[in-house]
Amino acid sequence: MAGHLGLPVSRVVREGPGLVFAIFPDAITRMPVPTFWAILFNLMLLCFGLDTQFAIIETVVTGITDLWPGVRNSKRWIILIVCSCAFLIGLLFTTKAGLYWVRLFDYFVASWPLILFAFLEMTVILIYGAPRFARNITEMIGRNISYFYRILWYTLVPLSTLFLVLASWATHQPLDYNGMVFPHWTQAVGWLLAVLPVLLIPAYALYHVLTEVEDTQQSFMAVLRAYLVSSSADIRRGAKEVLESPGSALASPRRIPPVSSITGRRMPNESELVPALTVISRAQGPLNIDFRETHV
Repeated sequence: MAGHLGLPVSRVVREGPGLVFAIFPDAITRMPVPTFWAILFNLMLLCFGLDTQFAIIETVVTGITDLWPGVRNSKRWIILIVCSCAFLIGLLFTTKAGLYWVRLFDYFVASWPLILFAFLEMTVILIYGAPRFARNITEMIGRNISYFYRILWYTLVPLSTLFLVLASWATHQPLDYNGMVFPHWTQAVGWLLAVLPVLLIPAYALYHVLTEVEDTQQSFMAVLRAYLVSSSADIRRGAKEVLESPGSALASPRRIPPVSSITGRRMPNESELVPALTVISRAQGPLNIDFRETHV
């Protein structure tokens, strides 16, 4: 296409909405059977957009239902409210300045928060501790993980994240679109959009920890570490309650057949059932589950 127009590739192919809605469609018209390829291309965009929306909406709805378990029976209404709010926000991108807003959101929201999230996730290793985190993973997956992961958590992950931050700062340039540099107030809005979602995580963690503090003389790090350890102990205690609850099949492992008489597949053992039952027990309280083999 650059050769057809007699322009350098750098001037023809640029990032942004124009690449999808201008460059690719024009390139498709120059291919054999352009109508066929145009249909496939737009169908791909439709499937990709729907798939992305499903993932985003499900993430938001799951977070809401986990925070307020009482609204789980009204999940349809929660989805309707979330989609309606997203629709109203999306109207901003349909205005005359819509492409500039798309560029602003794409530049700030889709890049910097991911790096900041990586920094926040490293606090699990630095505060909670890699040994405890490794034990929690073992409890969830039923097997020990390699020490190689601990080496990565302490070395490669922090260094690579730091490198990404420094590289982003070194290559940072004022936001522009079609040769027009965005005004300063839009840059401030962009940084607010990038930082605000990330600040909610440590802000809520600080609030949740301080509301549980009994000794105000303790340091914040000590309080946070003690809270994380107690939360992990609560999870293990919940799993133990499920195992020892009267009538539970896990309390009498002999009642669980090694092979299902219906499907012929191996039945899950105790270590495989604990993670799922732990999650259920924390959400709905102790369970009395009676697994009985059904003969055909």
